[in-house]
Amino acid sequence: MIDRLSIKGVPYMAILTRRLLLLLGIGFIHAFFIWYGDILLIYAVVGLTALLFIQVKDETILIWVISLLTAFVGIFTLILG
Repeated sequence: MIDRLSIKGVPYMAILTRRLLLLLGIGFIHAFFIWYGDILLIYAVVGLTALLFIQVKDETILIWVISLLTAFVGIFTLILG
């Protein structure tokens, strides 16, 4: 999708952000008024977070993944002991 939008010269970050914010709004409505176990809200948050890494080098993403995984494992190890 990003490749197609880039070829057309369309600002893809604005379109993706708008779509994910719309999904976030629908997720909020669905989660709080229809069904509390909704996953749309989580998809929107993960998607918006992923947008931060869209133009980052692979090595930087790998460092973030290893750091976050190590932090979560360490925290859960301390909590669950």
